[in-house]
Amino acid sequence: MEALSMIQTRLLPLIADHQVVVMGAPTGFGKSTLAPLALLTAGHGHGGLIGVTEPRRPAARNLAKWVASLHGTPLGHTVGYQIGQERSMERGLSLKYMTEGILLAELQGDPLLRRYKVIVLDEVHERAVFQDLLIALLKGVLPKRPDLKLVIMSATIDLDRFSRHFGGAPVVTFEGRQFPVDIRYE
Repeated sequence: MEALSMIQTRLLPLIADHQVVVMGAPTGFGKSTLAPLALLTAGHGHGGLIGVTEPRRPAARNLAKWVASLHGTPLGHTVGYQIGQERSMERGLSLKYMTEGILLAELQGDPLLRRYKVIVLDEVHERAVFQDLLIALLKGVLPKRPDLKLVIMSATIDLDRFSRHFGGAPVVTFEGRQFPVDIRYE
């Protein structure tokens, strides 16, 4: 997987040196699968969760299944998901896919998100209310949790604007597609 190697060599060093990283890559590159997998294999899930938010329930479930298969572990053990009341999470979970609503609910009970080491906000170009709330709330959490990392990912957002919002966070971009994408105009 060439894209995984690129993510490991370009994204992971930025995450090591910065609290927030903004990542852009085209649809089909593998942002939603390979970036969390790279974080997991680099050990970011030890001692705390890697949480990945997705705007849609089927995406959270299917991405967790796919990444678990790529990692070679049963769904729910190392890689799992939570959407509404449905969940696949066992002891030893390191990577959790979820909807934005789940993370917002967790913020109510734990305003510093102590269970997490890394939060990945995926598909931020969709700009839903829950995403906007998370972006605002996480900006307030980060100064209180200097050990918490945040990765913001999208195919089409204004990367520099998000960088400025988070105090000049580094931006990393990738080109190409690992997965086929059909574009249909109707």
